[in-house]
Amino acid sequence: MANINHHPSQKGQAIILIAFSVIVLLAMIALAIDGARWFAADRHAQNIADNSAMAAAMALCSGGNPQDTAFSVALANSYNNDGIDNWVTYNSPPVDGNFVGQNGYLRVHIQKVVTPLFAQIFYFNEMMANGAATGRCDVSGTTIFDPEKFRAVWANGASGCHQSISFIDLAGQGYLIEGGIHSNSDIDITGNNITVIGPSTSTGDADAPNVSFDPPMIDNTGIIKPEGFAEYFTWDRFDVGGDIYTAAQTAGRLVFTDQEITETWLQNSCSMAGQPCFLGGVLQDGLYITTNIADPAFKIQGNGVHGDGGAADPANVTIVVSVGGIAFTGNNNLLNPYLGNPNAAGTTAFLIDLPGATLISFGSGSDVCKDDIITFSGTDSLFGGHIYAPNGKIQFAGSNTTIQGCMTGNTIDMSQSNNHLICDPTWFPVDPNAAVTLEE
Repeated sequence: MANINHHPSQKGQAIILIAFSVIVLLAMIALAIDGARWFAADRHAQNIADNSAMAAAMALCSGGNPQDTAFSVALANSYNNDGIDNWVTYNSPPVDGNFVGQNGYLRVHIQKVVTPLFAQIFYFNEMMANGAATGRCDVSGTTIFDPEKFRAVWANGASGCHQSISFIDLAGQGYLIEGGIHSNSDIDITGNNITVIGPSTSTGDADAPNVSFDPPMIDNTGIIKPEGFAEYFTWDRFDVGGDIYTAAQTAGRLVFTDQEITETWLQNSCSMAGQPCFLGGVLQDGLYITTNIADPAFKIQGNGVHGDGGAADPANVTIVVSVGGIAFTGNNNLLNPYLGNPNAAGTTAFLIDLPGATLISFGSGSDVCKDDIITFSGTDSLFGGHIYAPNGKIQFAGSNTTIQGCMTGNTIDMSQSNNHLICDPTWFPVDPNAAVTLEE
């Protein structure tokens, strides 16, 4: 029988091979364990980057601070941007990715050190988890309010009116209108030194020889457009039990009456937060609603009307009349809307789904084409908020007055001089869910 002898060198080679195999096996186990940890950390960083970018984009759409929002979301998920263990960066517009330099986009990066438990024994000391996401706030076409249905001056018109009158009649001087104009019939502007910036259209003739339009006026379109406030400013929302009524009532800032509202009534028969509603030129913040049928049913002829913070503080009020008219006249008055309105600093807001309006009348008068249902006149005043009379005529006769809002009525007459009207659709609230997207 043959003898088989094992050479010592062969035994040594076997031991080396086994040892190497064990090392490789341990390295693979370490890689599997630490690789899984890195993968989980990387996925977490990406998820938080996505969440941070979405939250920041929503803040950008709603007028918040997107950068602070992004960092807050990251911090709430253990990324404190300490510069040692993790890093969070925010850029708007992005400086990398597919949307470099594009407004309306933002980008969030999150990096996190992942220290290996075993793998560092074999090949490296630390790994890096990364997450990056781009958010977008797209306000084009996604505002709750269609910007095509709003102008600084909008005459909606009623059937039968267009044969006898112009829906927009401007006889004043030195007007600057930012936000365009629209009439569902004719426009007659006989004043001088008038500039209109923004899209301007009419379904009928536009007689405006001394007006500078930028862009040029487009008339005789034949297309009747519905105005944009009708869906949102409805009487049932202001009536007893309506959501706007209830919100103001909950805030303790509601006056609802069937009485004719005058300065005397506001001083003697109306109180809010333990104070007269109107005293010494101070008109208390709040929502004032009357169902009185008088014309006007709300009437103030004071000078220097302001809020309770002093002569430079606007009164935050929204005045709504169900049937009658509104007359607000006087000089040196300061008013902002008591509805959520982004353009008016300091507005006391209790709603975010409506643009701020200060004068609303659902009345019509005996002649919806010619009867003044809202009269606003005076000099040297600042008026924040929309003026809305869907069934009647708005008569504006101010001088040296600025209106920060849209004027929408059945017909509109404007006179006097040196007035500035501004209506910017970007003031209107945005639907964040529709406007916010993750792009990558």
